[in-house]
Amino acid sequence: MQSKFKIDQLFFLTGLVLLTINVSFILMVNSKLFTFIKVITAILFMIAALLKRWPINAIIEVFVIFGVMLISYFQTKNVDILYLYLAIVASKNIDFRLSVKFATITRVIGFIGTILLSYFGFISSFVSYREEEVRYSLGYLHPNMASSNFFFIILGIIFLRYKKIGIIDYFFIILSLLIISDLTGNRTDLVLGILLIVLLVFRRHLSNVLLIRNWWLLAFFVSVSISYIYNIHPIGILQTINDLLAGRLYQASDFINLYNPNLFGNKLNLMSTVSSEYVNAIGSTGRVYILDNMYVNLLLQHGVLITAWVLINVRRLLTLEITKVNEHVEANIICIYFIIFALYAVTENTPISIDYNVFLIIFANNINNWTKKEGKIDV
Repeated sequence: MQSKFKIDQLFFLTGLVLLTINVSFILMVNSKLFTFIKVITAILFMIAALLKRWPINAIIEVFVIFGVMLISYFQTKNVDILYLYLAIVASKNIDFRLSVKFATITRVIGFIGTILLSYFGFISSFVSYREEEVRYSLGYLHPNMASSNFFFIILGIIFLRYKKIGIIDYFFIILSLLIISDLTGNRTDLVLGILLIVLLVFRRHLSNVLLIRNWWLLAFFVSVSISYIYNIHPIGILQTINDLLAGRLYQASDFINLYNPNLFGNKLNLMSTVSSEYVNAIGSTGRVYILDNMYVNLLLQHGVLITAWVLINVRRLLTLEITKVNEHVEANIICIYFIIFALYAVTENTPISIDYNVFLIIFANNINNWTKKEGKIDV
């Protein structure tokens, strides 16, 4: 039995490493290799899942949810949520801290490797402009990609070292975030990084904030509601919010005007931020579609059912973690991280992307059907 556990762990961690290095390094080197590794990762996750022992109720649950996601995929042609769920299923009974450690180390290697290849001219590095501000991609396809990869490195380091981390460490973390923010022009990661440190330092005095389990649900309804209102009547205060969010409120309202929510989602006419900047640079008059608000993206692209699944599982996770905050410091960290993700999701899709956010696999350890025991076999 022990060897079976080791084998499924090997397949899962190998897939996790490939998934992480793919978005932090390979994508910038070779797009065809990126696609190939994406397929290999899915196969490794499936093998890891099949090597596990499952109770019948968990099998039914997995097949029902996976079926809904397959229907959504055929309708939307987007595989992001499928990959997320596959990773969650494959991570059952895998040590969570070990997974975070592997993903963080891999992302550090990928981040440094990308910057070095860019510095020595082996891959291109892009410069973009926002008004008079110069933004450097550091070898990535867009400055925001560099900033997001670095932000999740910081999250991984803090999580793994929270028992040893001190004021001096926090100082250097903020300094590094300032440097990356100055180079990439991404202020969101800097602001959220500082907020994260404030919440961590004063967590004992902010118990009422940490014990709110509906952060994602609240952020979802606020984001969607404001986007609908802006679409109907963009009053002054909403214009100010749109300016603060670098036009993201306009993006969301534009998509809400074009698509209606349904059970399984829509195939959105999306264009990446990288492509949009290229189109603008060559003077195209065609409309460019970017949707950075994760909540509106979930609702419109993935549908009502998957959106409900995400929000319910986040609430369930936080409900379970809240019961442990007095006994386990790690539970405090998880609650704080998901507050940060709730805010981050207003401006980026990365909080729901397993390519970036390894912390999502904690869902596997908090679903009751998956953690029951049958005899000597953990299931």
